[in-house]
Amino acid sequence: MKRKGLLAVTAAAALSLVASMFTVTSASAAVNCDPFTGYKGLKGKTVTIFTSILEPELTTLQTAWKDFTTCTGVKIKIEGSNQFEALLPVRVKGNNAPDLAFIPQPGLLAKLVETGKVKLAPKAVKQTLTSIGQSHGRHTEP
Repeated sequence: MKRKGLLAVTAAAALSLVASMFTVTSASAAVNCDPFTGYKGLKGKTVTIFTSILEPELTTLQTAWKDFTTCTGVKIKIEGSNQFEALLPVRVKGNNAPDLAFIPQPGLLAKLVETGKVKLAPKAVKQTLTSIGQSHGRHTEP
């Protein structure tokens, strides 16, 4: 699922949301695939993720989305680097951007948006993130 552009806007928040929905199950527990029915038809696709997150947290992320990959057949290839902030703009400029990037620095995100290669997250992601910030139907601020 390699793309020329960079799906960066809200990617970190969206993936964090998705990862938080998963529960790590024991090897003997059956996987409930019901939450992932909207992702059918993606079997065999690969999503690339680039991040500044390193081990051991990188392994924790992979464990968090194990049910998703099991149920959908989507492969997630994640790469963590301590040179993330320097390498990501180079990859974007060279049309070798990942599908998703976890961008913790607002300044870096602003620079990438200026390149014109950042793609907005789908409407469903925006709706989900908006609903997370609500309590009793009212929007809450951090």
